[in-house]
Amino acid sequence: MLSYPYKHFLLVLLLCIGVGSPASASLDEDYLRENAALWAEAIYALYAAEEFAAVYSHMAPEIQKMVTEEVYVQHQENHFRRHRLRISDVTAQKVIPDPKLPPTLQEPLAAGDYDGVVSVSMEYAASFLVLGLRHTETLNKDVFFAWKRRDGDSVRWYLLWDPSSLEEDAPDGEG
Repeated sequence: MLSYPYKHFLLVLLLCIGVGSPASASLDEDYLRENAALWAEAIYALYAAEEFAAVYSHMAPEIQKMVTEEVYVQHQENHFRRHRLRISDVTAQKVIPDPKLPPTLQEPLAAGDYDGVVSVSMEYAASFLVLGLRHTETLNKDVFFAWKRRDGDSVRWYLLWDPSSLEEDAPDGEG
C-alpha cells in the first residue's frame, strides 16, 4: 500500500488528467465500478488534506449553483477546526450503480444531464476532539457521484455533495 503522501499525489494526478478510458468501446459496469472507487478515494484524499476548494471544483454544477465555493470552503474549514478533525486510511468499500438518492439530491440531479449515478461506500478513520479528549473511530459514509461520457470512452465524474449538511452543522440550528 502506498504511503499517504504518495497516494495523495497519485490521486491528485488522476483528478488532473481524468480517469482513463476502458480498453473496450463500451463503458461496462466493472469499468464504472473500478473508476468510481478510484474517483471517490481521490476526492477523499483532497478532503483529508483539507483541499476544500479542489473538492468543490469537482462538484456537480447544479450543486455549485446552490452553494458557493466560499460558503463550502468556510463550512469545511470551520468543521475541521472546531473538531480538530483528521481523516486517514480512506478506502472505497462498495460501489452501487443507480442508487436511491436522498431527497435533497434528487432535484439537483434531475436538473443535470448525466449518464448515470453511483453510490460509493467509503470507510475511513476519523480522529476528532470531544470534550477535549481525542477519539478515533472508523466511520462509513455513502458518497454519491454522477457521471457523464466525454469524447471517446472516458468518463467525467461529478461529486453530488448534499448541501443540507450546511444546515445540520450550523450552531443553534442557524442555516
